Amino acid sequence: PHCTGELCDIGNLCSILLKEKEKPKASAMDALAALASIQHEGGNCTELDWKKTLSYLSSTKAQAGGLRSWLWQTCTEFGFYQ
Repeated sequence: PHCTGELCDIGNLCSILLKEKEKPKASAMDALAALASIQHEGGNCTELDWKKTLSYLSSTKAQAGGLRSWLWQTCTEFGFYQ
């Protein structure tokens, strides 16, 4: 499908990465960090603690955003993970 948002397709994502990489002394990691900042609108960092992630995903308590439901559905009903 056609989209017009800044981060709506792989071509736009690659363009952002390549643009960031062209900056003087920018590494691939700098480009990824800049993309992540855009994706998160400069907000909070993504949690990388494995135990906290497992705790969140194994909790039976309802969570805002529906991440657990989406992961379960894509893995079990659709047979793939995105």
